[in-house]
Amino acid sequence: MIGFERSPGLAELARDNAGCEVIEGDFETYDFSSILVDGMMAIGALVHVPHERFSKVFENITSAIPENGSVLITLKEGIGDLTGSDGRIFYLWEDPKARELFDTLGFKVCDFSTSVSKTGSGDVWMSYVLDKSG
Repeated sequence: MIGFERSPGLAELARDNAGCEVIEGDFETYDFSSILVDGMMAIGALVHVPHERFSKVFENITSAIPENGSVLITLKEGIGDLTGSDGRIFYLWEDPKARELFDTLGFKVCDFSTSVSKTGSGDVWMSYVLDKSG
């Protein structure tokens, strides 16, 4: 298992507690093709990536996955974007548009579910299990 974190402080916290290697880097600039993993979990990891850059970022991170590898990804449901009370911008997705994008990028949706955020915000999270097409 390998972790990936942009924040140096959170990367150090993860190293101290996760018992695995944690790479410090940015989704947009790190060369993921330099590593190989069977699968990837991106739970809430890409919600701050603007729609216009999402394809490029997704292609970059999934370059670490071989054909027939899998991805578990969560996205917030909605239209457009919203700004949280802390100033962070969340980019929202509609399921049909997300599915179309995944298909275009060579991923098949194998499983899909939704859940309401446990934070009490009412946000709906969409979870996808994707297989990289051969």
